Amino acid sequence: MKILTAEMKNKAKQFVLRAFALMENVWFKRIVTTLLVIYSIYFIINQFNALRETFTNLTINPLLLLLSSLILFISVLLSVFSWSNLIAAFDYVYPWIEIARAQMLSTLGKYIPGHIWNYSSKIYLSHKLGFPIKLSGMAVIIEMIITYLMAFCLLLIFIPTAIFPAINVRFIMIFRLLGVAIFILLIIFPFLPIKFLKNKLLFKMPINVVYVVLIRAIVWVLPSFAFILLILALGYATISLPMAISVITSSFLVGFLAIFVPDGLVVREATIIFFMRNILATTDATVISLVFRFQLVIIEFLTILMVVIVWKILKAQLKDNEFTQNDLKND
Repeated sequence: MKILTAEMKNKAKQFVLRAFALMENVWFKRIVTTLLVIYSIYFIINQFNALRETFTNLTINPLLLLLSSLILFISVLLSVFSWSNLIAAFDYVYPWIEIARAQMLSTLGKYIPGHIWNYSSKIYLSHKLGFPIKLSGMAVIIEMIITYLMAFCLLLIFIPTAIFPAINVRFIMIFRLLGVAIFILLIIFPFLPIKFLKNKLLFKMPINVVYVVLIRAIVWVLPSFAFILLILALGYATISLPMAISVITSSFLVGFLAIFVPDGLVVREATIIFFMRNILATTDATVISLVFRFQLVIIEFLTILMVVIVWKILKAQLKDNEFTQNDLKND
């Protein structure tokens, strides 16, 4: 059994090394980048075509729409702080812009069917910074667990009776208490010794994992608040923040389970419509879900573009400084 396990580990290691060698190939990078750009443009155009008629019939409040978009932009940027804190928990610290580049570029992978592209690209780009592959893979899994457990936690805590009117009030209270228990567990687990590590802590800086948990809670709440502002911007009746949190977290959870759909496309929108059908007309809920999807896609791509541009500018400045220092030494 030990020999078989060792062989499996060796084969897995060889597979990872070959994959990384392929990613280092210049032409592979160019081809993948080109395909991602083409696919991204196609994805956005499809979203726009789906909303073209909707936009022409809507009376939009531009100020509320701008405020909603700004909140979404902040929530997308906060994911960078989540990843940087998780890396720091293993006692690895890198320049913020480098982590931002790794985080934002890896999000492009979620627009390809299957979650593996998103997470594998994050492991690869983080490894390029110097973060060990094994720790990077572990960190990706931990962040994924924290992210979706926090979504489930908030869904249980804020679940409104308007969405599930048939559920007994006692069950609602049990759900809320279970959500609080999950939140407490997420807070204390970084400080718990792990048995397979000989009762040692998994993290060198466990407080940073607590920061990740809190950031992830904020990252779920902010889009929910942006969702409320979007509904108001489109001229519909407002909904409560607990209801918005329930709608957004449940849609992302269902979208995550739809592995073979790029970024939960259609699945997330259908979930939003399903949860809001008791509050708004189905057509109104459909319009809101489609506009929210389009808004989020645009914000994400603009954030990626901004981070890449800033990264290139800083890289160019660093090279100029190096050349200047070398010239001074030669003189």
